Formats: sequence, C-alpha cells, structure tokens
Amino acid sequence: MIFAFMTQIASIMNEFRDYLLNERCLCETSSTLYCHYVFEFLKSLPDMINCTSFTDSNVKSYIEQKSRISSGATIYVILSILLVFSKFLFHEGLRDSYLNIVYRPKYRIPKKSYIPVDSILTLINSPNESTASGLKEKAILHLLYATGMRVSELCNIKYSDINLLDKTIRVQGKGQKERLTIFDSSTEELIKRYIAITPRNSCYLFHNVETGKRITPFQVARIVKIHAMKNKLHITPHIIRHCFASHMYEQGAPLQTIQRFLGHSSPQTTDIYIQVSSHFLIEQYRKAMGNKKRKETTVNDFKKKHTNTKL
Repeated sequence: MIFAFMTQIASIMNEFRDYLLNERCLCETSSTLYCHYVFEFLKSLPDMINCTSFTDSNVKSYIEQKSRISSGATIYVILSILLVFSKFLFHEGLRDSYLNIVYRPKYRIPKKSYIPVDSILTLINSPNESTASGLKEKAILHLLYATGMRVSELCNIKYSDINLLDKTIRVQGKGQKERLTIFDSSTEELIKRYIAITPRNSCYLFHNVETGKRITPFQVARIVKIHAMKNKLHITPHIIRHCFASHMYEQGAPLQTIQRFLGHSSPQTTDIYIQVSSHFLIEQYRKAMGNKKRKETTVNDFKKKHTNTKL
C-alpha cells in the first residue's frame, strides 16, 4: 500500500513539475520549491489517502502544524503553492474542484536596512583587478550593481547577449521573460578587459576557464561574501539588487523605470525593494513644504490685493 501511494505521488509530481516549467514558465529553482512543499504536504496526509482527494480540512491541519515552526510569510507561500497544485489537479481531471482557501495569514514583509552608496562602492571596488581572478570578481560585482539583475540572470549571461557598443545586456528573467538592461562605462571597461584575457571556451560570459562550465549562484554569493567580510559589511547579492533600486530612486528614477530594469511584473514588488536614507526623506520634506509655503504666500498676496475691491 505504501509503495503504491509513493508511486502515485512520484508520477503526479513529475507531471506537476512539467506543468510548472512548460505551462507556467517557472524557473528550475521555483519549480523545485513548489514540488518540495507539495511533496511534504502529500506525505502528511492521514492513512495514505489518495493524494488527489485531499480536503480543505487536510490543508488546515497541515498549516496548523507548519505554523508552529514557520513564519507567516512561509505559510502564505505554502498556501499559494497548494492552491496552484489543486488547480493543476482540477484541470487534469484528477479532482472535482480546487481548494477554497479562506485562511490567509497577515504578515509584513520586512524592508532591509538602508545601505549608502559609499558602502556599495567600497564593496564593488574591493577586488584586486591586477590579477585575472580579481578582475573577474570586480566585473561581476560591478555588473550586479550596475544592472540590478538577479544572480541567476548573471550566471546565464552569454557572450551573444552583450552589446558593448550600446552598453546593454539581453537578460532572460523569471518565466522566460526577456528584457534589456543597461550598464555604465566603468562596468563596460571591466568587461572588455575581462573578455580580452579570458579564453573563450564557453558560450557563457562568466565561466571556469578549465572546464568551460558557467559560474554558479553559490560561487557568486561566495565572491560577494568574501569582499563584504573583508570590508566589514553585511551584504549579499540580493541586497546589492535592493541597493540598485534604492539608489536609482534617490537619483530621481521613476518607480516604473526601476520596475522594468528589475524585471518585476508588479510595481508593488519594486516598492518593497526600495529603501531611502533619512537625508533623502528630509530633503523631500523640505522641497514639499517649501512649495507649500510659496503657494500660501501667493494666495495671501492675492487676498490682500483684492480685499478692498468692490463688487
């Protein structure tokens, strides 16, 4: 009985994974996460019931157990994934209806603390560019900050994606969405120098010169961690992405522009990324209140001028 149940789960999970990759166009990482949580839930079902006939009460019991050890954000994600799974089963004709989830935990997404431009510049200029490895690391750090791209996107950059004349990169984002991102002149110079000294035995820009394999997200995270610790900074690749958004916003870039550069489908997601300095907030307040005072002065002058005017 256990063997038959596990065989059924394995079969359905393979079909669900194909659905996520091909129809919902999720990336490998997201698809793996979805399948992980669904598999955990199915294993928790009582008495090895048919893994397609679970009920709302089964989900509620599972969530109550997970709530003891997981945050509200994680529970929210799990509920969303289980809803997607039930809809998949419904459309495949394996269920009569999909879940009716009414319980959604309320949670606030914490914003990361503000990191000033000087700290980021210290980080990205930390590698010793006089060595081949140092030049590669510096090019990676500069490109992360100059474009705000995800680590997975950086790892997937091919030589054919780069236009050094226009200083643009064609990026393959989440859900196979393609976008064009821009980088600055200093990053262009680093990339040119890196390309000039690197054997091209791979189609990927950042690769292992011996094996030709592309760089991995773990290796990029390690590069960031080494130089962050060297400069006593608490920065990860994803925090660099947040800093790109925040610093662009402080320089006057509209939210919609930042959204397009980051590859977000929703402006609400971009808003979560943006943190601003207290100095920026004070300056914005002074500008706003200064405009208010000018308007009040204009109105008062108008009233005085027309006080004695007879109608």
